[in-house]
Amino acid sequence: MLLINIDITLKRSGILLIIFLPLLASAQSSTLLPKLLSTSKGSNVVAADLRLQEFEHGLKKKTYSSDYQFLQLVFSKTQQKFLKHFSQYPDLNEVFVAGKYDCLTATSLFSIILSDLNFQYRVIETNYHIFLVVQTMQGDVLIETTDRYNGFVSGKKEIEKRLSSYRQNNISPTLTASSRVYHTYHFSLYQDVDPDQLAGLLYYNQAVRAFNKKEFINAADLLDNAKAIYESPRVAELAVILVDAALESNLNETSKRLILERYKTYWEQRSRLMAANSR
Repeated sequence: MLLINIDITLKRSGILLIIFLPLLASAQSSTLLPKLLSTSKGSNVVAADLRLQEFEHGLKKKTYSSDYQFLQLVFSKTQQKFLKHFSQYPDLNEVFVAGKYDCLTATSLFSIILSDLNFQYRVIETNYHIFLVVQTMQGDVLIETTDRYNGFVSGKKEIEKRLSSYRQNNISPTLTASSRVYHTYHFSLYQDVDPDQLAGLLYYNQAVRAFNKKEFINAADLLDNAKAIYESPRVAELAVILVDAALESNLNETSKRLILERYKTYWEQRSRLMAANSR
């Protein structure tokens, strides 16, 4: 929950008014930013950190009636300042240099800012999405980072409605209506993710981007980085797909063997499972 100072100084008509002021701390470097930005090649942590410090200091200078109101402003101003162009699989550095984002990089950015501003929050991962639930004194708020108009969701009924849809783990109709083919995961995922583990998911997304470019060696390296930080079920899923694609590709036999050896355990487990299911 956001730390606050309480100024009990104003009275009207005999009713005590309480003004909630966000804690005004001196500018300090983010601790989460370097961990998450390290997943992006060529990123400038110092420049990104200074930009965030300036942005957060501007928010802290204002007065708010509640931490809920403060969170509303954090949501709208973050959208306006950083999230300009939705894109498939950008890295976190692209948020800062080009305003490109997807649900993962936008959620990572909000995690950094919310941590810096002392909010308590959860990051929840599903098969095809990731979002935040933030605590305020007025109740929880669900933040859908890719929806600047309807992404600030409050009230128990509205939040539960959103959560119910996320738990179904369906691919968005917007995506299924496109001409692209999307992989359907062989698991149902709905779980909390530690903010530090977002680095693993950021590496995972870069592995997917490399895979889509048929850069299989690079994809394998990035997937190793993801696995070292956070072995999400999606790591095993991509590992199997990567082995299959590499074996059928025009890579030389040495490269194919190296990729197979890296992920042989995952590949064999899936093969045994498919064989058992076919009986």
